[in-house]
Amino acid sequence: MKKNKVTNSELQETKQNSSMKRISPVIFGMPHMNGYDATRIIRTLPDPEKADIPILAMIANAFEEDKREAIHCGMNGHLAKPIDVHELMRELANILG
Repeated sequence: MKKNKVTNSELQETKQNSSMKRISPVIFGMPHMNGYDATRIIRTLPDPEKADIPILAMIANAFEEDKREAIHCGMNGHLAKPIDVHELMRELANILG
């Protein structure tokens, strides 16, 4: 997967403008950053409620290295497409407790 470069000013702007209060989808392949970068930014937010939101990768990349990267960047889990609804429910139960 080609990674997009994110500048320091973009990271700061994302942090400053963040008003997340709920789980939101993060779309890989966004114009200025990917889901891995977005997750890294979210995990550094000063508000613990925002920084600790559950993030689950649901992507076509199914290799072990993709799963490791998702966890390494701070995601709570990884599901490969096509999504198996039973797997999704198990992951959500795991993540949301």
